[in-house]
Amino acid sequence: MLTTAQQKVKQELEELRHNALIHQSSEPDLPHKKKSNKKWFFTITIILVIIVACSLLLKSYWI
Repeated sequence: MLTTAQQKVKQELEELRHNALIHQSSEPDLPHKKKSNKKWFFTITIILVIIVACSLLLKSYWI
């Protein structure tokens, strides 16, 4: 026979184990710094390409 305090501790341990199983299956929300850097690099590259293309078009237009 378990005492009331022991029963309470046992119940809390079971709840903690249950919560641990739930949290293990879900993926943590971590910031993805590398993906963000890639996004900025891609954006800046596209902007530079557009500027160069526009300048070449204007140059050929004015000549």
